[in-house]
Amino acid sequence: MNEQLAAPSSSPVEIHRWVGVVGAVLAPTTLVTALCYYFGYVYTRKELAFFGVDCDALGLTSTDYVRGSVTVLYAPLLLLLVGWFAAVWIGEYAGRSIRTGQRPHFVRNVARTALAVGAALILTGIAGVWAAGYTAHLTVISWAFSPIALGLGGLLTIAGYWVLVASRAEQTSDKPTPTARVSQVLAISVMVLALFSLMHSFASWLGNSDAQAIANGLWAKESVVTVVRDERLDVPRNLVAETLVEAQPGQPPAFRYQCFRTLVARSDLWVLVPAKWSSTNGYAVIVPAESAVVSQSRSSTYKEIAEANPDPVEVPWECPERAGP
Repeated sequence: MNEQLAAPSSSPVEIHRWVGVVGAVLAPTTLVTALCYYFGYVYTRKELAFFGVDCDALGLTSTDYVRGSVTVLYAPLLLLLVGWFAAVWIGEYAGRSIRTGQRPHFVRNVARTALAVGAALILTGIAGVWAAGYTAHLTVISWAFSPIALGLGGLLTIAGYWVLVASRAEQTSDKPTPTARVSQVLAISVMVLALFSLMHSFASWLGNSDAQAIANGLWAKESVVTVVRDERLDVPRNLVAETLVEAQPGQPPAFRYQCFRTLVARSDLWVLVPAKWSSTNGYAVIVPAESAVVSQSRSSTYKEIAEANPDPVEVPWECPERAGP
């Protein structure tokens, strides 16, 4: 009787190995994507909130937030890579100096000083977090003070402990005690939390700063927006120009609105603000994308008018295009 041999299946060990490889790749990718989404959300929310717009009401996608995180993460990641490179070389040089046994007492004193300063910075950072939460008008503690103090404190604590252990390696071969291991884990955790808090504060600050830059450039922005609708918009007459458009016979007239600038442009909706927008006299409107007509380039006459009148508050008309011929 002929028996058919079944194809050999993968062994459990091989399957577990591939599962481990896939998990090692997907886990960091998921974490990085989640961080990009979070910091992009914080940045976008702060930027739009400056103009009185809630980003949750726009239905922005995860891709929009991840794309916005590039602005937030580029400079910090560059500094982090440079700092990591410098730390590796400094650690290599310090380890080589310690192994030579030169000035052991001085090295240990430096390590103890680093531990003491690190502990003091951690306590100061914790006090700063507590004070910032309970004292609303405390101007000494800025948004970056507590995270930087906590991060530097954790770094100095780890570095001081490493130097102290390395300088005593020849005298004792004992492994780190459980207390020392827990202290290292706590110090690293403090550094990670401090870095996260610092990035959160930086994203909020950058979103507000970029929003101010956008607001300052609305008056002389190259692209202008005209909205044409069958229904009348409830817009302030001192910021937006409204004109009646004659329609074809048998059709209702339409309303044309000028002096708008683009804040958010999507395939389904646009967020527009007046060219004369200000924090004390601001207005934003959300319109369907099909009702917005965009002029991508303004004539040289309008550009000269905007450059000749850099302060829109001082001019009597709504926007440069309304003052043109």
